[in-house]
Amino acid sequence: MIKQFDNYTLQAIAIASGFSNMSTFHSLFKKEIEMTPSSQYWDILKQGQV
Repeated sequence: MIKQFDNYTLQAIAIASGFSNMSTFHSLFKKEIEMTPSSQYWDILKQGQV
């Protein structure tokens, strides 16, 4: 799934996922994944380490 979104900003991913704002996306992402949706997390995903 990450390859599908690797050229998108987090805001674009949030909107594409149905969130109306980054605050809600950030809060729910952190609750579910136990990490913030930071660029470091996306780098780890792209490398296949998660």
